Amino acid sequence: MKRIEIAKTEFSQMQRASRINTSVKAVSLN
Repeated sequence: MKRIEIAKTEFSQMQRASRINTSVKAVSLN
């Protein structure tokens, strides 16, 4: 079962996406 590995990759991708979104928001505010 590789569900844990898949969950880890999905979680890391979500973190990356949220970081990109926050940086884009900061740039648009400035």
